[in-house]
Amino acid sequence: MIVGNAIRILNFEFTRDPTIRQRAYEVLIEIACNLFGVESQRVGFSRDEIDGSIQNITETLKIWEATEKHQNTVAPAAQAAISSILQEMKHVLMGRSMLAKIAEHIETELAEDNLMESFLSAMRKTIQQNVYYRLVTGHISKIGNDSATGLRRMRHLGAVQVSSNPVIAPRAYEEFPSLWDEFKEVIKAHPHWFRDPEKHDDEIANYGMITSLLPNLLVFRPVALVSNFSDGFVSYQLNPWLATSSELTTKDAMNICSILSEILEKYDAHLLLNTDLEGRKRPNIVFKVAACSPAAIEITSALNEMGIGTNNTVTFTVAQEVTLILAAMKGLSRALRKGIPITQVYETNMIGRLEDHLREVEAERLVREALERSQDKDKDLAHLATVLGASEGLKQVSSIREKMTIVCSKKYLKSLTNEGFVKFLKQRPHLEKPETLVSQLEEDIEHAGIFVTRRMYGIFFSPENRSKWITYIQKEFGLTLAEAKEVFSKIDALPSSKRRARDTYLVLGGRKLANLTNTEFPDQQLKVWEASNQKGFRLSDFYISIVRKPNANMLQRLLRIEDFRKAYELTPELAKQLEHIGIRGDLGVGGVQPDEWAQYGPVAKTMEEFKSSYLAFKQKAVGFVRKVAQEVEGR
Repeated sequence: MIVGNAIRILNFEFTRDPTIRQRAYEVLIEIACNLFGVESQRVGFSRDEIDGSIQNITETLKIWEATEKHQNTVAPAAQAAISSILQEMKHVLMGRSMLAKIAEHIETELAEDNLMESFLSAMRKTIQQNVYYRLVTGHISKIGNDSATGLRRMRHLGAVQVSSNPVIAPRAYEEFPSLWDEFKEVIKAHPHWFRDPEKHDDEIANYGMITSLLPNLLVFRPVALVSNFSDGFVSYQLNPWLATSSELTTKDAMNICSILSEILEKYDAHLLLNTDLEGRKRPNIVFKVAACSPAAIEITSALNEMGIGTNNTVTFTVAQEVTLILAAMKGLSRALRKGIPITQVYETNMIGRLEDHLREVEAERLVREALERSQDKDKDLAHLATVLGASEGLKQVSSIREKMTIVCSKKYLKSLTNEGFVKFLKQRPHLEKPETLVSQLEEDIEHAGIFVTRRMYGIFFSPENRSKWITYIQKEFGLTLAEAKEVFSKIDALPSSKRRARDTYLVLGGRKLANLTNTEFPDQQLKVWEASNQKGFRLSDFYISIVRKPNANMLQRLLRIEDFRKAYELTPELAKQLEHIGIRGDLGVGGVQPDEWAQYGPVAKTMEEFKSSYLAFKQKAVGFVRKVAQEVEGR
């Protein structure tokens, strides 16, 4: 009935007003895609309801197309609607994404003499045959998206979460420059910024970030409401410059929640025609809390106690993740005891960034050993820099140690098996079979983040440990069994920052496993999708891969790397606490303590990047405010 009424209204407007025809096409296409996608299953539509509605939409679109062709010999509005959708998909990551490649494929499926029906058929096939759709509908993993664009299409595939950070959110302005026009309207509503933009720089940056992420909040809003806030979240990165202050970070989060509550209350009224619903004014947002200091523990607990979910980020070690999940449990439990509805919690594991760090560390070690007998270390290092394309970088530093760091950085050395790097090592006769050494080392390092993710997941969510944690939550915080299960159900491991298709396939769950959301960058989605289309690929080969035991020999070699051991093991205090809870196994005691998090290599590198990116965006946003102020005041 709802779809029928929409068709009735749109059909009347299509016939009456040719200027709205493209929009009418787009509305019905979007409804059809919602029915093709996972959304229809979330709502609980029956197969007959879905098929009947799709048939009605298809028939209407064919009639509209025929009407246009009768009048013009072509269907310009139909063509424009399809082009608009496909162009939006192609813009994601400037064309280097799964969605962009899917758009190109759909174009080859279009039939000029039957445009709308062929387009819907292609969309249905690409959605329902996609590997991410299969992951979600097969209950193998929930999925998220590490991009501020392309969310509507990813939602059809089952995405329930989108992550942002100071790098991702500003990128949306590059992919869709029209966002600057939207931000301009926000600026005009805040004339107090005009006189002294620098005084309000963080506020301006916040509104700039909100502008880039707001479309995602709205796209996921129906998912959040339908799931009663179990899904449909945007992870908002809090100001990285405030990350070490619990007071300032919590205040920042509350301020952002207040801004979004006003916006979403109006949207909910438009979406549902009333605001008397449980989620009224409740933003479908969780805040990314950077685990760069002990303050992250307090922030995680405090925000969850207020019913504001968290996504712990800048997390690379099992010790960090266990500490912060315990803090989340505490906050979630306290919220329930106050009668506050609790929100989803994500524990990120940055697989690829740990790998990048370990590769840099080991590359420096190998170069240092290679240069031990060198008569002219500067000359030899300069030669290696030339081979790797790092010569310009060396001009910025003077010491040998700094030069090695530059040459061995991810920017110039993405694999230890790099031909130039191996050749450099082979020229040192005191190093035995360096090509064999680096090949094995590279393979080991490429599994490091996967092993850390599996250990964290196993500690909390393996079948043998789940009931132990529910018992712990119930007793520790004085909850009922049902409440303890609710707290536990709200915590998801979030494998992220992947580099290869197998990084995703090696951390998947299955029907008997839960508490898992895999989140991906658009280029990673492309790798995963392309791998799934290879001959002989079977998704079933990777069921419950996240609880597989690591290769013992590979793990032992990795444990010789100090920074991997710090990532893989617990601290003495955590080991003792987990033993008391009943979590068995040799989990080690060489992990990083909270007061050491800031100095741990990948944490320091990631925070430096996040701070730099946030500062760059803030400066750009402040400059844009100045420009708008001149336009407004110059009239």
